Amino acid sequence: MFGIGTILSPIVNQMFLKDDSLVSNTVQIVANDDMFVNKTTQTIDLIDERRDSLKMPFLINGVIQFIFPMLLVVMFMIKKYRLSDQMIVETTIDYECKKSEHKKNLFKSSDESPRKTLILLFAVFFMFYNACEGLAFQFGPSYYQNMELRLTSSKAAGIMSVMATAYTIGRGINVLISIKIRAKHMIEYHFLIIITGFCILFFSNHSLLMVQMANIVLGFGFSALFPSMFAYIKQYIEISNSIGTVLMFSSEIVVSFTPYILATFIERYAIIFIIIESLYLMISIVIFLVIIYLIRRTTRKSVSKLLLVNNSDMS
Repeated sequence: MFGIGTILSPIVNQMFLKDDSLVSNTVQIVANDDMFVNKTTQTIDLIDERRDSLKMPFLINGVIQFIFPMLLVVMFMIKKYRLSDQMIVETTIDYECKKSEHKKNLFKSSDESPRKTLILLFAVFFMFYNACEGLAFQFGPSYYQNMELRLTSSKAAGIMSVMATAYTIGRGINVLISIKIRAKHMIEYHFLIIITGFCILFFSNHSLLMVQMANIVLGFGFSALFPSMFAYIKQYIEISNSIGTVLMFSSEIVVSFTPYILATFIERYAIIFIIIESLYLMISIVIFLVIIYLIRRTTRKSVSKLLLVNNSDMS
């Protein structure tokens, strides 16, 4: 449902957006038999026209977003969901039989275990990656309208729909791929896909086809990273309510103030969108490499201790 909404939302916006090439009603000043157009008034008219045209699609999206939470409340009131004791026992038994139990033991709460460091790294990892993905969807249309290609608002919305379609299809495909490939490798190759997508986008200033290709690649690249990250974390740390809250809260920190920077400069320097996105992506990759190093180092220490204990027992 999330993917369907991500696809349909830009399409709905595209239906109501008007091309900026349309002539707006502006104040004209006649002097010395010459016709002058008041550019300030023209800009204000275009902004007001754009704002009025967006009222209806945003109202539609808002109503849809309001309906589904209300349905959840109604469902809860009609039949409250309770987890039976039998289900709890079965889940516990199944959990204890998983192979990942040994990995979780590496980062149990203890003085020697770098558990807090690992949680902090995951939090910072989410902080910058979520900003990279969220801003791509949020400010992508603004970049396409201010880049050298100067796409209209309706075409920019259409391109975002292409990206959302690739994002949704990618999630469906990656459900099957994740059966065969571990979460760590999923994250690694999707980072490579995203890097490829931004490289294509960087060189697409004069080609609409390259912009569309870049968005398809980026949409597929973003599609599996978030669920793969949680799958990777759960191998080493039990995600309690408090840890989940820390991770989700941290993921919104950077994305909350970056829009102010982009909104200030993107109309004059559209390339700042690519610069900030690349910066956040590189920071995410570096932190991910540090996480891998920390896990490997902790694993080696655990194996060394186990060997020492076995050797002492044998002697």
